[in-house]
Amino acid sequence: MGKNYSSNPNWYKKDPLLRIYLLYLVTIWWLSQNRSDIVVKSCSQCHILFITSCCNQQRNNIDCPFGCREVRKKLKSNERSIKYYQDPLGKKKKQLINQKRKINEQLKPNNTISINHIIILYLHKILTSLWQFPQTLYLIESIYNHIDAEMRQHSLYKNSS
Repeated sequence: MGKNYSSNPNWYKKDPLLRIYLLYLVTIWWLSQNRSDIVVKSCSQCHILFITSCCNQQRNNIDCPFGCREVRKKLKSNERSIKYYQDPLGKKKKQLINQKRKINEQLKPNNTISINHIIILYLHKILTSLWQFPQTLYLIESIYNHIDAEMRQHSLYKNSS
């Protein structure tokens, strides 16, 4: 039944699944009558009956394993992400994630990674861990470029052009 799951209510009572659903109901009813360790609950989303653990007997917010559980899990995950990334710390972390993604996208097309990008990413990890708070890649790149410009060796021979 799970592969035919739909987010519509009563998805299991539609024509192709109706026979399977009725057989399923008879089986659940028979099990619940003959075994005391079986708990039958109704899904909070689609209201289909299903067997669950005894520890869930008092709960009313359980979702069925046919698809509602995954849908709710994804929905709650999205809600947590939205809430987290509205927080100032979450916004900062999201900026860092987007910066890393941007750098990775810039490095992918030509499959050549410059040594400067590797050094900047390495410095980013080290300085973030040393300073105990996230650093922007822009800051690390500007520090690296400044040091690189200051420490660059000049050639021994002057060009006479």
